[in-house]
Order: sequence, then C-alpha cells, then structure tokens
Amino acid sequence: MGRQLSTLCWACLFTVASHANNIQVGPVSLIVSDPLRKIAFLEFSLRWENSWKTSSNHDAAWVFAKFSFNGEPWQHLHFSREGHENISEIPVNLQPEHHKKQASYHPVHNPVVGFLVHRSTPGTGTLNIDKISLRWDYGFDAIDSPGELSIRLFAIEMVYVPEGPFYLGDGISSGTFRLSNANQPILIGDFPVVLKCEDTSYDDPQLEGSGIWVHGKKGISTNSDNPTDINPDFPLGYHSFYCMKYEVSQQQYADFLNTLAPGQAAVRAYTAGGSRHNIILSGGRFQSSTPHLPNNWMSWADALAYADWAALRPLSETEYEKACRGV
Repeated sequence: MGRQLSTLCWACLFTVASHANNIQVGPVSLIVSDPLRKIAFLEFSLRWENSWKTSSNHDAAWVFAKFSFNGEPWQHLHFSREGHENISEIPVNLQPEHHKKQASYHPVHNPVVGFLVHRSTPGTGTLNIDKISLRWDYGFDAIDSPGELSIRLFAIEMVYVPEGPFYLGDGISSGTFRLSNANQPILIGDFPVVLKCEDTSYDDPQLEGSGIWVHGKKGISTNSDNPTDINPDFPLGYHSFYCMKYEVSQQQYADFLNTLAPGQAAVRAYTAGGSRHNIILSGGRFQSSTPHLPNNWMSWADALAYADWAALRPLSETEYEKACRGV
C-alpha cells in the first residue's frame, strides 16, 4: 500500500466493537449526488478510544471499503482523490492514499485505495467523529447505477512512525544486522553505510558476503563498493510510515473471509480450533466466539492475502526493527 502503509502485525477493524481501542465504524449511507457523472458519497461515523496526537507522532485509522454489485463477488472500492469532508466538530485529517505512492494518481491505474484518518491538533482520549463524507466516482469502478450495491466499510487502528535515523542489530545476537567489519549495531541515517549480516548460511548471500550499500534517504544498492543500482523506493524505514497497532484479530480475519468467494475462503480459512482459535463457518458465514483474540494459525500466505485485501503490505525487516525500537 504506498509510501506509508505497512503491516506485519495487524490491528482491529469494523462495524462491531473490538477489544483493542474499541474502534467502530457507524452505519454507512450511500448518497448519489450526480447520477449523470456517476458521483456518490459514503457517509459514516468513526470512533475509537485512546487516540492521541503529540509533537512527535500520532495514531490513525485506516479506512477502506468493499462493494458487491447484484450479489457478485466483493471488490475493493476506489475512492476519489478530492471532494471529501469531515462533517463534525472534531478536527481531523482525511488523508487519501493511492495504490502506488511513488507514481502519479490516476483514477483507474493508480486509484485511492483508502484513507488515513487522524487528529489534526494535539490531544488524547476517545476520538468520536460524528460524520465523514468520502466521495466515490463509481463509474471508474465500472458501476453504471448504484441501486443494487452492497457496501462494507472497515477501519484498522494504525500508528505513525516518524522519519529519522535508527539502529539495526544489537551487537550480541547471532545472525543479526551489523556493521561491515564488526558485530556492532549499525546506524541508518542520512548518509551511506555498508550493512551486513553475520555469516550463518541462512541469510541472503549478499548480506552475508560483501554487504549492501544503504542510505537512509537515497535507498539501497546491492553493490556495496560502487552503488549504481540504487533502489530509492525500498521501504528501508528511515522515511515515515504507518504500521498497525495490534495483531490481526479473529473478528478481523472473519470479516476478510466473509468477503471472499467460497472457494477462496476455503483455502484461507482455518476452522479446526485449538490454542484459543475459535473461527468457525456457521450458516454460510465465518464468525468467532472470541473476536477480540489474535488470529493464530495464520500462514505467511494467509497474512499476505489479508494485507492485499486491506490494501496494505508487509513491513520490511528494517521497518519492523525501527518500529519495535520505538525510535
């Protein structure tokens, strides 16, 4: 998902209360304002507890939607880039994110896949937004008339990780990131360094060999001596990004399964139970008796499928280490 949206550990979503910070999306109203130009607005309320904004960082909600036309398979809803409004007294930012942040916005080839909603002024406590209105030019999603539409709106709690330098490695553990000539933590900043990993025969040969060239702002190169193949878009972690606050919950994963085709859901679902995993298929819908618990029994493929469904991506290893350090 773009410049700032990352996941490896996921958070809490939806139209029902969860036990993280009780994020809730109110009922969704679809208002067609211009049928000739195929423009509509999705209006809804959004609420979660323990929200904050300080001078250094803030939390946020990642809001995205799915639609089904005439009972057909659920599809991702692509919002318009402009025309959105916070119809409440609470000052919040509505930050549209298109699919590929490095490329220019395009309503079809690089559309807006969701919104980051967060406080625009410092504060803490419950954030209760009475009404948000998001514009949808539904013609770009191949809809002629929205009369037979079903829409589901989802929200996931996120946290902002600001731009800045950070360390990789701890100088003690085996096989961790390290300096090119010693097992010492390496600082990633606005300057070039050669990053290596101890030779344990389990990691990338380039990292275990001569290392890779890394520059916080400029990117990475596999040529440590003469960086000519620099990738400026690799999510190294120096630039700011958002990550999810919590693990994916069982309710969150059940909602994901409930917007898949039956054959797709059968591949991605685990319903055998055990170890506090309580997702079952009942009456044609997936549900859990412990919706607030983390969704264990997820494979790497399951995690990737969920991230793709939510218009997110996995965290890189370096982003994960920065987020865990809290710097």
